[in-house]
Amino acid sequence: MESKHIASFLRAAKERIEDPNDWCQGFLAVNNDGGEVPPNSKNAVRWCATGSLNVPAFDWGGFDILEAVARQMLAERGVENTDTDLCNAAFLNDTFGHAAVMELYGRAIACAEQEGDDALHPYP
Repeated sequence: MESKHIASFLRAAKERIEDPNDWCQGFLAVNNDGGEVPPNSKNAVRWCATGSLNVPAFDWGGFDILEAVARQMLAERGVENTDTDLCNAAFLNDTFGHAAVMELYGRAIACAEQEGDDALHPYP
């Protein structure tokens, strides 16, 4: 996927959870009763940082950038071993809250808007 399309995809995911009432922790998505549902379910009303990427369809390019930026942000916050599978956007979502998720998306969108190969691999 072209970097401008990835940026658009990430913007839509961010907008979906910009209001803290549309965002959740601990699950990819929840329904009105707070029960876990698939992120693309018609009953989903709140999503986490990662779950929001799954509506209406998942995109690996956006996911890769979001994960790379999440690892960088976790390292900046003093989290050790950020190269493990547990240090990801979901961990940042559940540990650091909504403001961190909004920062995550802002930084990921900025990376996706870069021209060239660096957009797809924003951090070493």
